Amino acid sequence: QPEVIKPGVDGFVRVSIQNSFDRRVANSHVRVEFELKELDGVELREFLEFVNWPTLEVQLDALASQKNHQQQQIAESLEELRSGKIRLLVVRDYGTEGLSGPEFSSQGVNGNFTKFGRDGMVPTEGVGGGAFGVGKSVFWNHSRLRTVIMSSRFLEGELGRTRVFGRAYLPDHYLSTPELVRQFEGHGFWCKIQDEMMHSMSFDEAGV
Repeated sequence: QPEVIKPGVDGFVRVSIQNSFDRRVANSHVRVEFELKELDGVELREFLEFVNWPTLEVQLDALASQKNHQQQQIAESLEELRSGKIRLLVVRDYGTEGLSGPEFSSQGVNGNFTKFGRDGMVPTEGVGGGAFGVGKSVFWNHSRLRTVIMSSRFLEGELGRTRVFGRAYLPDHYLSTPELVRQFEGHGFWCKIQDEMMHSMSFDEAGV
């Protein structure tokens, strides 16, 4: 049976460290840092512009007005943000493989990126403490807006690469206008569109 991850700081820290440790580079020491930041003023405006906030905001507004298990939490978070501040929890790790691997698991290899950024919140096969399986859900479960932005430097062979990707893990919802009611799945991605598919971005493409 998958391990039940209890909410709270202790569970979040323990699972975060375990995920990083399970993807350690051979003969390397793993270091994990946690930083809680509060953005307001210019920093907040720049961050919201960076993540193209209006495209997510319209979905969150819909969720805040429709019955779902996240309705109250999302409504309160939007109210706080619109009061002029937002809190971000930043997790950094060192001595690990990073979000390496192909864009899609259908390319024959289910690498670190697809396991963490794309796969569902289900246990992952393999050794270790469940890295990038059910344990990864703590990142979304501890986000009041159910949204995680990930970035990574990693090696592909001997070539250094960078990767940025975002994922919102929200309830299904709908947007309505006088002319149309449109149903949305809860998954949302901050990415680039290439060949009509959602791809991660390099640091340069994302403007990092």
